[in-house]
Amino acid sequence: MDERNDPLRAAEAASLLLKRNFEELGSWPLAVTAYNHGRKGMMRAIRKVGSQDLSDVICDYQRRSFGFASSNFYACLLAVIEVEARAVEFFGPVVRESPALSFDFELPKYVDLPELVSFFQLDSKRIKELNPALASAVWEGQQSAPKGYRLHLPRNGSATEESDCRVFSAGYEKF
Repeated sequence: MDERNDPLRAAEAASLLLKRNFEELGSWPLAVTAYNHGRKGMMRAIRKVGSQDLSDVICDYQRRSFGFASSNFYACLLAVIEVEARAVEFFGPVVRESPALSFDFELPKYVDLPELVSFFQLDSKRIKELNPALASAVWEGQQSAPKGYRLHLPRNGSATEESDCRVFSAGYEKF
């Protein structure tokens, strides 16, 4: 399992890291730059430069480890935000996909996933798409999906995620 391959889990982890960076460094420009350069590296740069202003750090912190990528990371994020906000202006009509409607079910024990997919008569291709963190060995039945893994499952059209999860949980008890 490698949760870096799952955009939802990676986004959750990134938000926690950014929050911690902000709590430690006190500003979003520094927190975002620390996402690339590392929190301890930014703390060292601030200490060496004697300023918590990102502009001062970029201009005055001369270290090989604080190169082009680190010094431009915040500016690149701002550029991405601007381009996304003005996408139609830059690219013309943009067709956006609807978000995948899914819910998470935390596996209470190690599970043979192909067996689970078969038991619930789920679309294995769709389940794989929703769970990119799981290695091919899990899908081939060579390894079990780990206990505690939050399995993304497609919504079945009921009113709420909670009701979808309750229905799946009830079926899981019979699995």
